[in-house]
Amino acid sequence: MSFSTLIQKGISAALDSPVVDILAEEAGGKVVSILLEHFSFTPYEIAQTYQASYGYALAAISAGLAAPDQKRAFLQKLTQSALTREFSEQIDSHYLQPFAAQRGIIRAGLPDLRKQFLEQLQELSKQPPIFQAEKTAFTEAELAAIIHSDGALAITDLVLEQLRRVAPLDNTLEAFFRHNELLGNAVLYFFRAQLQKDVRAEKTFAALQREGLWADVRNLKSAQDNLAATLEQQLKEQKALVLQAMQARDIQKAGQITQQVQSLQKNLDNLPQVLQQAQTAWQSSQRQFIEFSDRFDSWATLLDAKVDQVLTEMGTLHGKIEAVHEDVRANLDKTAEVSDDVKEVKQLMVGLMARFELSSQVKPSDEFTQHNSGSQKLIQEALAKLKRLPRHNSEYNHLVMMAGSMVSSAGDIAGAEKLFRQAKDSAKNAADKALACFNLFQVLLRRQAYSEALAELQVAINVDPQQYALHDVHRYPIEKLLGAGGMGCVFLCQNQWRTSRVVVKSFWEKREGRLEEIFKEALVMRQVAGDYVPAPLDYGFVDAARQERPYFVTEYIEGALDGEAWLAKYGKLDLQTGLDVALQIAQGLAVAHQANVYHLDLKPANLLLKRVDGRLMVKIIDFGLARAATSLKQQAAVTQSHSGKSLLAETIFGTLDYAPPEQQGETQYGKPGAKSDVFAFGASLYRLLTNESPRFPHPRKLPDLPELQFFLLDCLEHDPDKRPDTQAIIALLANLLKKVGKKPLLDAPRKPAAIAKPKPKEKQPAQEKAQPTEIVKRAAETPRKKAEEQARKKRTEPTRAKSSFWGSVKKAFGKQEQLESPQEEANNIIQDRLQDGSLGPEMVVIPAGQFLMGDIQGTGIENEQPVHEVSVESFAIGRYTITFAEYDSFVEATGREKPDDEGWGRDNRPVINVSWEDAIAYTEWLSQQTGQQYRLPTEAQWEYAARAGTETDYWWGNELGINKANCRNSGSQFSGKQTAPVGSFLPNLFGLYDTVGSVWEWTCSAYEPTYSGREQRCLSKDYVGQKVFRGGSWDSKPRAARVSFRFDWRFQRNLVGFRVVRI
Repeated sequence: MSFSTLIQKGISAALDSPVVDILAEEAGGKVVSILLEHFSFTPYEIAQTYQASYGYALAAISAGLAAPDQKRAFLQKLTQSALTREFSEQIDSHYLQPFAAQRGIIRAGLPDLRKQFLEQLQELSKQPPIFQAEKTAFTEAELAAIIHSDGALAITDLVLEQLRRVAPLDNTLEAFFRHNELLGNAVLYFFRAQLQKDVRAEKTFAALQREGLWADVRNLKSAQDNLAATLEQQLKEQKALVLQAMQARDIQKAGQITQQVQSLQKNLDNLPQVLQQAQTAWQSSQRQFIEFSDRFDSWATLLDAKVDQVLTEMGTLHGKIEAVHEDVRANLDKTAEVSDDVKEVKQLMVGLMARFELSSQVKPSDEFTQHNSGSQKLIQEALAKLKRLPRHNSEYNHLVMMAGSMVSSAGDIAGAEKLFRQAKDSAKNAADKALACFNLFQVLLRRQAYSEALAELQVAINVDPQQYALHDVHRYPIEKLLGAGGMGCVFLCQNQWRTSRVVVKSFWEKREGRLEEIFKEALVMRQVAGDYVPAPLDYGFVDAARQERPYFVTEYIEGALDGEAWLAKYGKLDLQTGLDVALQIAQGLAVAHQANVYHLDLKPANLLLKRVDGRLMVKIIDFGLARAATSLKQQAAVTQSHSGKSLLAETIFGTLDYAPPEQQGETQYGKPGAKSDVFAFGASLYRLLTNESPRFPHPRKLPDLPELQFFLLDCLEHDPDKRPDTQAIIALLANLLKKVGKKPLLDAPRKPAAIAKPKPKEKQPAQEKAQPTEIVKRAAETPRKKAEEQARKKRTEPTRAKSSFWGSVKKAFGKQEQLESPQEEANNIIQDRLQDGSLGPEMVVIPAGQFLMGDIQGTGIENEQPVHEVSVESFAIGRYTITFAEYDSFVEATGREKPDDEGWGRDNRPVINVSWEDAIAYTEWLSQQTGQQYRLPTEAQWEYAARAGTETDYWWGNELGINKANCRNSGSQFSGKQTAPVGSFLPNLFGLYDTVGSVWEWTCSAYEPTYSGREQRCLSKDYVGQKVFRGGSWDSKPRAARVSFRFDWRFQRNLVGFRVVRI
């Protein structure tokens, strides 16, 4: 190995390069250019810094090995500061004694070993320099290698390699240097500390941070806040540049900057996950060095003296005890006193702990403590005062434990971990060490470091199992910590006979009651739905006398993965498998609901998936346990800010995506029950089919199966009464499975309780999407006059069968072979080819029919009257409104001016700022390009297509609902702000997107105050009067987005677009 590797490792430690590497994945050469500009160290300077660090390391190790009086005098003379107990004892307790024990050296032999090592270290300090390099600059390739340096920061062997070139090494000393990477970590500690004090390093960090390429991941919350502010400022600047380019009509430059804006926005959106990834990479590569630095942070005081002075003073260190200077003795006596400062810090901490219901033993719920700027300031004040206290004070370790508890409740996981490790290392008895280890277990869980967390928990259990065991560990010995969540943590254990494995779930907090009552529902599930859940085997309390710390034991299913793990390994489920999995889940829910047992925490992570004989089988875990223990999910639901929370907390927050409103405090919907599971079922199925969060369900992510999309929308209704029950779900899933070509196994349901097959319904005539199915009907039918009933019957006749539907298509368009669409048979979509070979807009073929036009529900205004019957011939209409991408092709071909996109983006956004004349010109160009006849829809065609066979205010019902459209008060992320990309919401029953809100759509009909027949006719392009547009916009009130609402306009605005028809 060469010195270049040492350079890479050292600078990597100084710059936290794993963090930079993760954050710079999409930044290209920007990191290297920043290093070239600011990090102007030469290899020669790095070698000099390494040489000084080596000297400081030899002195610090020597001081740790020397007799107590000598090391105190040595430190007092060099640093002019009070002796710290950690500096004095860490080498002895963490390195010398364990090393001696490994080599079989008894306690009586330690003085001779100290003396031997001290003499050898003295000789090494007198040797010539071992680090040398040229006075040249680093190349770009060398700097890039530093940033991308991987592997652990283990440099002891590299240092020893340099050392052997100037002096022989004793084997025992060499082994001591290697023990737990002592020499390498000591050298790196001083190297990093020296380099970071240099103004060039400070400028480098500042430049990297300005570009969003570095963050102090020791405190994720602070790092996230700082980086978010940086990225938001960059976004603001880039958006301003886009506007400048647009004003200068430099479309190419605007497009380039827009891509940068989108990239910045993506980085901002992904910031929490990226920072967590960066922290994990940093901890993984530098774990041992980080722990060493935390343990020996007091070593930095040596840097107050020059290295030559430090090495000179090393000569006073040897194995004999000499008299201590009187001034040093006085200083030691002074620091041994219990000062008023200790009492002040303790009083401050006790008050804070009581205020926030904290204790020295950390609880999982502590992370959801609601702090404000005032309490955060008090915590920092307490920490600052704690640092100034003498560490040998008898109260000090207890205060450190309290500080760790407070810091962990404020979200600083790294800070809490550091404090608890300090408490563990300086513990004066086994009880204090066990408490520190248990607290480390809790904070390590928060960053999902399960193997490390388990190691700390087992240390605590070995000391005091009655206090710290989370289940009966003697009966069920732990093999592995599988995970943790809102209710508790899960262990893989051996059974009591040590013949097989079992899963033990330990709960954070129990509900009151006897053991049999607590687990009553879980035992019921074993009786009624045994095949749908893992077999329950045992349950109990760790502390039976006090009825505390309940646990539950189930079978372990070898080879099964939970839903989230399956998605991570294999990706989303295909449609057929997804429907089959959904059917199994629905059957399990149906059986449970019949027994009045509700899951109330259904999510992919609570589904075990395993392929058996070619079929993906499901087991639902945690069924019946919702009433066994309280969940942190309730506390998460009322937490105001998610910023800076741990991985564990983010996981708990993620479960809220599967919780319906009635489980999140919206009491107007009543108590949680069976319909709550239906909501969670719908959200879970969306996740399994898309591998996306169900927080904002996006129809384009789902398979192109409208019945499935509508069904999921039903399941996710806010009002439980509007969600389907499990029997309706089973019936629908069975039909969908048949439709996609697989017969479901309904005739042989899994034991022990059979699912009653739904009664067969009378066959109804196919209506080719002109009428909604039962599953998606949302509102009660409004009473109709006799004439309206007759009109409705009459309206369905042109669309009774597929043959008659295609007959109307042939009549309108001629032979089917002329329809240039590979999908036309599958979903009635056609696309004509343009002259350059590209495809035109996607068009949906609408069947002929009759409908009632106007304000059927009586919620509109006079210009929507009278309600009247209209007959419509078959036509094709745009699946989406015309997009900027489609309109820009027309503009580029004709030399027209491109409309402004308001800085919202072009591509698949609906075109805006177009006049009626602009829209007419586009249809003429499209007709010329394709040889087909395109135009704007008549007002009647638009309403017929938008209604899609419904008679409600919106195609899904009479209420706007949440996140179903883009207009004011719609609950979408675009509501009242700007346009959304086309297809951002579910399509109507004809398969048309964005007919509610988004943009007002021009029609070719003249506006009149009341209907007179002109709504069914097109105007000539020379008409100068008022024209109608329909549908509402992103800025419209819900009333204006109703299907029957009519409006007239004479000018283009950022609210107006259009879609086309082909006749």
